[in-house]
Amino acid sequence: MTNQQKILRHRLQSALFYWLWLPGIVIGSGLALDYTLGLHRLQHGVIAHSAAIIILAAGLALIVWSEHDLRHYGHGTSSPTMPTRTLVTRGSYRLCRHPMFFGYDLSAAAIVFLSGSPAMIMVSFPLMLLWQLRFLRKEEHILALRYHEEYTHYQAHTPLLIPFLPPTCQ
Repeated sequence: MTNQQKILRHRLQSALFYWLWLPGIVIGSGLALDYTLGLHRLQHGVIAHSAAIIILAAGLALIVWSEHDLRHYGHGTSSPTMPTRTLVTRGSYRLCRHPMFFGYDLSAAAIVFLSGSPAMIMVSFPLMLLWQLRFLRKEEHILALRYHEEYTHYQAHTPLLIPFLPPTCQ
């Protein structure tokens, strides 16, 4: 298998995980819990529905912007098989250290809200966020080893995941 094939395979596996398996687990487990516990779908009006669509679009736009910044400023991608050559702290990465994950979370939150599933809102989505924070802590450690003091400085001045919160609050 060539390097290019390995890269393509890894990208496909990552895409399947983040865009099919993980959402499927969150949605499926939430709906299964709703059914098992006899919970009814939450109703929301046109304004709430419209707000969720806007949040979904904002999340997707942030994901695209973040990927662009990794290519443009870091000369790499989000894939471990083609990592950036330099630490990216500009563009979307000025907002928080993991804007792509924040965009994913916004998109997922909008979809969970639109589903109207009480179990997804109260159980599945929060569990996904806890798993993600654990993953990000490991990634932070790797980035600190790779970029040393530069990353430590970035950590001290840039929020982990939620823009505009002080870094120490996350």
